[in-house]
Amino acid sequence: QFPAMRRLSIATANAFLLVYSITSEESFNAVRCCFEEVREQRPDFQDVPIVIAGNKLDLGELQREVQLEDVSEWLYCTLPKLRTKLLECSAKSGVNIQELFKCFVTLSKILPTAPDDVTPLKRRSSAYGSRRGGSPASSSSGSSQSSLQATSSPKPRSRSLIRR
Repeated sequence: QFPAMRRLSIATANAFLLVYSITSEESFNAVRCCFEEVREQRPDFQDVPIVIAGNKLDLGELQREVQLEDVSEWLYCTLPKLRTKLLECSAKSGVNIQELFKCFVTLSKILPTAPDDVTPLKRRSSAYGSRRGGSPASSSSGSSQSSLQATSSPKPRSRSLIRR
């Protein structure tokens, strides 16, 4: 629908996730078309991680229109030597969703950090720094000032952009 936006996204992407429904041959054909766009617009497409995911695995084999063997034949026989992974998942039930993102980590050769190293992000602002005693560049006299600030209430700051 938005070809300029799609071209920009393809040109700047670090990885691609192409999703089709296992219950729709038409959606798989759309994934093939998207892949062709990537191949045409990215000369380095062989170096970019690409994960192709068949969704709606929870619907079962009775409604399946796209066979995994057909997709893997297209992917691995027609397009060898790519950094790709094929996976079937269910967004509804959560089957293989974590594995899907682990595939990106594996294909992009990013080493995962240990779970102990995970820390929540902290919001940083000048107000946060002043309540904690100032910036790291402040001198030892700054620590006496910070104790003074802690006992007295801070002055409200003007939000006006107009100088008086």
